[in-house]
Amino acid sequence: MPSEHELKFRLAAHRAAIIRRCLESRCRSDPHFSAGMVWSLYFDTEQFELLRQKIEGNCDKRKIRFRWYDGTGNVYVEIKYRFGALRDKLRIETSVASETLEYRRLEENGELLQNLLHPLRAAGARLPAALFPMMTICFLRNRFVDPASGARVSVDEQITVASANRRFFKGDRPVPLPLAVVEVKGQGSRLSPSLSEILAVGARRDSVSKYLECYRLLRER
Repeated sequence: MPSEHELKFRLAAHRAAIIRRCLESRCRSDPHFSAGMVWSLYFDTEQFELLRQKIEGNCDKRKIRFRWYDGTGNVYVEIKYRFGALRDKLRIETSVASETLEYRRLEENGELLQNLLHPLRAAGARLPAALFPMMTICFLRNRFVDPASGARVSVDEQITVASANRRFFKGDRPVPLPLAVVEVKGQGSRLSPSLSEILAVGARRDSVSKYLECYRLLRER
């Protein structure tokens, strides 16, 4: 897919419903994926090198994850590149059913998880030699299309750490984040006036990372 701009906004979890209702009144529901649960299993090195790219504010960042939807269908393996506000992503559908991973203990890092990374390497993606499954995050996503700009808008709420690798974190009971995230993706680097008005109250522009926020939450426990 061609590179596109991605703008992110953070807001208190209890304000997500307000933003969502405003978007419902002014935007179209996404025709392909309007609403549902999203699951992301993040990988990193033993020293959390990929996460440090975010913490240290590097312009060039990478995320490596498995993703699936609503607990059904196959797992997708992805590497997401970001340079400033520009983003690109390599995404490959695997033949592995999502039910295989949904409740898997991450410290049991076996052949299945490592083999699922092979398609990215075969496609030429730059992956560290040793990667470990760190945490699975799930959230409710509602997606819209802004008729003025064609931008895709998503509201992510009920963001929860579903499981964590006990080699690196204490315990793995579900832990919710006290925030929600709005993402706007498109070819333009500015919001349309209607989106600016909706996000002006209660949402703050921020390069928020669910992976980083969940990491901090787990480390604080």
